[in-house]
Amino acid sequence: MNKTYLPYLLILILQIIALFLIPKVDENTIKETAILTMIALIECFSFWFGTQKIEKALKSSQAKFNAVFFGVTGLRMILIIFLLAMYLIFIDLVNKSAIILLICSYFLYVGFEIKIIYTKLRPDFKSQNNNENARK
Repeated sequence: MNKTYLPYLLILILQIIALFLIPKVDENTIKETAILTMIALIECFSFWFGTQKIEKALKSSQAKFNAVFFGVTGLRMILIIFLLAMYLIFIDLVNKSAIILLICSYFLYVGFEIKIIYTKLRPDFKSQNNNENARK
């Protein structure tokens, strides 16, 4: 496994642990936790595969990169909103803490994706940070 994608795996593990630790709102906890875990898995793998597609597009033209980046980002956002909407529709008692956790993890994944893409767009990013730290 590439070390670049290690943060995705770490967030997924922490997310699933948190989903099991969040207090449940009804006695049907197995069904609710299973659904939330599936949403977390789909969320993680959509970011994983999306980032891989974006990295491949980086090696081609700027126009293709832009199209792939905005396409993947838009499709992923629609997918996550759809999954959360399905959860809200089909579950009688909604676990608000779990929904907040999934939304926060979405933004964590976005942050890691931006960092990965930025370091690929600007390969001198790491050396630039080291030079600035050396000057201080």
